[in-house]
Amino acid sequence: MKSSLEKNHVLTHLLRNIRTQASDPTIKNLCERIEKGRLIPRAEFQRNFVWKNNTKIKSRLIESVFLDVPIPTIYTAEEEDGTEVVIDGQQRLLTFFTFLKNEYRLNGLEICEELNHKNYRALQEIDINLQEKIDEYPLRIIKILKDSDPSVRFDIFERLNRGSVKLNDQELRNCIYRGSFNDFIKEIIKNKDFQSLLGSKEHRRMQDAEFALRFFSLYELTYLKYKPPIRGFLNSFMSSYRNSDRKKLDEFRSVFKKTAYLVKTVFGERAFNLYTIQDNMEGKRDKRINQGLFDVLMIGFTDYDQNQIMPYKDSLKEELMWLMVHDKDFITSISGAGTGTKEKFSRKIEIWKASLKGTIGTPKTEPRSFSWELKFNLWEKQSVCAICHQQIETVEDAEIDHIHFYWRGGKTIPENARLVHRYCNRARRDNSNTITSNKNPNKELDGKITKTENLFRKRINAILSENDTEYWDSNIPENISKKVRERVHIQIRKHPYERDSFNSPEKKLEFCDIFDYLKIIKGNWGLFMNVIVSKESLEKHINSLNDLRNTLRHGREPNKVIKKSGEAAIEWFNNVLNV
Repeated sequence: MKSSLEKNHVLTHLLRNIRTQASDPTIKNLCERIEKGRLIPRAEFQRNFVWKNNTKIKSRLIESVFLDVPIPTIYTAEEEDGTEVVIDGQQRLLTFFTFLKNEYRLNGLEICEELNHKNYRALQEIDINLQEKIDEYPLRIIKILKDSDPSVRFDIFERLNRGSVKLNDQELRNCIYRGSFNDFIKEIIKNKDFQSLLGSKEHRRMQDAEFALRFFSLYELTYLKYKPPIRGFLNSFMSSYRNSDRKKLDEFRSVFKKTAYLVKTVFGERAFNLYTIQDNMEGKRDKRINQGLFDVLMIGFTDYDQNQIMPYKDSLKEELMWLMVHDKDFITSISGAGTGTKEKFSRKIEIWKASLKGTIGTPKTEPRSFSWELKFNLWEKQSVCAICHQQIETVEDAEIDHIHFYWRGGKTIPENARLVHRYCNRARRDNSNTITSNKNPNKELDGKITKTENLFRKRINAILSENDTEYWDSNIPENISKKVRERVHIQIRKHPYERDSFNSPEKKLEFCDIFDYLKIIKGNWGLFMNVIVSKESLEKHINSLNDLRNTLRHGREPNKVIKKSGEAAIEWFNNVLNV
């Protein structure tokens, strides 16, 4: 439960994010602002003037003014240029505006019967003060100021969205984030290839515009920066890019047209409809667009040119069918519950990018190498290898590696760079952090380390299996599980007929490193405490074993301290684990 201090902090934070201004302008003043274009009562995102032909409802509103009946607050939003857009209250404002323009006569009034069949101009025939009553009647206006947090504005617009047919998310964005990018989206979705891929059902109520927004968000930011929920991710992007310049929009236009054309040409008009095998073993396409398929196919092709894709058209169709039917990891990442999570969102794109690389090769649309200047800056800042965690003595012994693999969509940008030993980077096996070396002068000692690690792994498997033979999903930390899934998937792509052997719990442990074993044991301490006895001793000896292991596998001679501590760790593990 939050303390009063914490509550006050939360409230203060909210108030800093949303700023409003209350005023009570007269009906005449509001109508004059509408006339001048400073107040927009019905922006294109809103429904039509539904009271237009219902004179009785409009007449009762006018009568409310004469009777001094309170009229509900009207909400507006301030735009960058100072104009205001009505969020809630457009029917009321248009009723007053059209009445003052003499566009209809009052009808159906029961209290002010003498006003029936009178328009605004005719009111002065009864009493000149009636016009003044209308003109000078104040309406309460709450204006959301333009410097308010866009995400908070979105929530407020949604709460005030009271129409009989409520606006959906994209219709609200069309209201809130008006600008060059919003205009561009409405233009680009007319692309014939794109419309053909979506089908007629996705054209209604700006659903096609939301799909286009998904594409540009993932293309520009990459899936690596995706943060759930998808609604917030899209809102944030549209807010940031609402006033994009011509150069950026031309870039978006070019990649969108190319990608839509390639997807339609390779996979056909039903590219985004999931294909599944039914109980009767017959295949069937879903009728609805699968957002996960849309994401992977559209984003996957942005990395490639047409001349790279077309020679492999048939192979790519078969690859996608194989994934949709046989790859459980891919299927669960694009269908069922939780597809909007960070893990599943990333997983589906990584799988498809890996498939593209395996079929076509490495994309040629961006540089693969980092600059020497960046390497030097990273080395000066912290000269520690991200793989082996040992000191990098000279900048010549360093290389820059992609944190998120290049072939899985990781960009060659400073945010995706890590400093590693030249040896570590070149010696990585199967794109993992496992270091191997054929030049190890201490083969016997190295062999003891390997034997100890194997013993450690088998003992972990035995203890966890006693509790649950299928312990992987319930007993392994999620970050380790995710890393292992990535490594297993690489092996399955290389050896598809050995899928079952890679998915056994004990086999998965082979894709973990010694620090993963430490985390697994700590997370399941109740099962290991009688064997290991002390967490502190375990962590101490794991660090010692790792120091010796890395020294040997970098081809260096260990000093006395590292060697002695490492040998003591080997002996400790053998005594503890050989029970």
